[in-house]
Amino acid sequence: YGLLGPVLALSLLVYRGRALTWRMGAFAAALAVGVAAVAFAVLNSPFFEMMGLQRPQELWEQDGRAQIFGHTFEAIKAYWPFGSGLGSFEQVYPRFEDPAAVTPTFVNMAHNDYLQIVLELGLFGLVLICAGLAWLGWACARVWFSGDVEDVRLRRAASVALLVVVVHSVVDYPARTAAIACLAMLCAVLLVKRDGGEGDWGAFTIVLGT
Repeated sequence: YGLLGPVLALSLLVYRGRALTWRMGAFAAALAVGVAAVAFAVLNSPFFEMMGLQRPQELWEQDGRAQIFGHTFEAIKAYWPFGSGLGSFEQVYPRFEDPAAVTPTFVNMAHNDYLQIVLELGLFGLVLICAGLAWLGWACARVWFSGDVEDVRLRRAASVALLVVVVHSVVDYPARTAAIACLAMLCAVLLVKRDGGEGDWGAFTIVLGT
């Protein structure tokens, strides 16, 4: 639900097809920060009480994902800087749970792909995440701030779809679903494809994604 507004706004910009200016980009970033700040202020204001509603006490502390994030972060500190090993989350995570709070439902993923990558791969995983986000920022800037890129609307739409997966991965693990992973891979190919299409990095990305 939180991503609905930004995606609709970006989709409208994709439809317009015009190149953005850096001033427009800065304005959009400031607007996004402003909206987030207002939302945070409203959630922590008497607004809900005025509407006859009540915000639960310790909402974040009682949230299941918040607890998972906290335990995962403790595991990261314990295994830093080399990590616990790729694919080891299920075996490592129970060591950092409170035995008195354990239920029949076990945690198989961190519900935050970035935390899980850092836990399993340590400093190397953190470097990979930073490099990937830096590349994504460069690729998005290239297609949004340049008007002479081939198939610009399609590439901008791909950037929006890929950003949804990237942001959603903060609270879940969408890219671990095969169908979403394939869609994200295709979007990445569209972002790196050279004008002309042949002999470019797109083929390399397909092989790497596969």
